[in-house]
This record gives sequence, C-alpha cells and structure tokens, in this order.
Amino acid sequence: MAECSSIRPHVLKMIELIERLGQLGLAMDHELSIDLVLQSLLDSFSQFMLNFHMNRLEATFLELLNMLNMVEWSIRKDKGSLLLVSSFEAHTKQQKKKAQKGKKVKSQNEKVLKPKRGVKKDKEKDILPSLWQTWALE
Repeated sequence: MAECSSIRPHVLKMIELIERLGQLGLAMDHELSIDLVLQSLLDSFSQFMLNFHMNRLEATFLELLNMLNMVEWSIRKDKGSLLLVSSFEAHTKQQKKKAQKGKKVKSQNEKVLKPKRGVKKDKEKDILPSLWQTWALE
C-alpha cells in the first residue's frame, strides 16, 4: 500500500486477489485471508491491528473495509488538526508582534497629543448654567 493512498482501493484489490486465489484452487481460511489484508496495511494502522487481534474480532471483508475506512478518517483528522494547531500558533505569534508594534506607536502618539498646560475653561459653559438658573426662576 502506498503512503498517501486511500485504504478503500487497496482493501478492495486485496479482496479481489484473495477471491482469485480461491478460484484457482488455493482455499484459504477466512481468518488467514483477514490477516493477509491486515498485514498488507501501513504502520499507521498498527494500533487498529493490535486491537483487532487482542479483542479477537471476527469480521467479513465488508465489515473490515468499513472499520478501516473509519480508522483512516480518524488518522487523517488527527494529522490535520496537528497541522492546524502549529499554523494557529504561528499566526498568534504574528498577531502579538503586530499588537506590540501598535502599542509602541500609540503611546508615542498619545504623548504628542496630550496638552502641556491645563485645560482652558470655556466662557460660554460658565454663562449657560446661570442663564438656565434665571430661566428656571421665572
């Protein structure tokens, strides 16, 4: 089996070859044919093979194919999430650097925009309360 290939075509081909051997007169026990299919798999399926033998599971070719499809899906999902985590961490580091640069620029701008002297009172604001008070009294 090739490293990046899907499990389904490989298992179907193995089943076809085992059936062809049966047609040619080489009768194999079902357990032996299942073992032959399992031994042809990649090392990434070793945990599945160990569980299969330890639990003494019995399966038809179709059931075995479905189990292997599920295992392949979970292996690919796990590899994808590992890549996602590593790319997410790199993206987060870049964002932190940008945020730190932004803070430096912001603090420099604040210094420039801050008034050096106290805030001047607006004369109109002082007049308005007195006008409101006189109006309210009338």
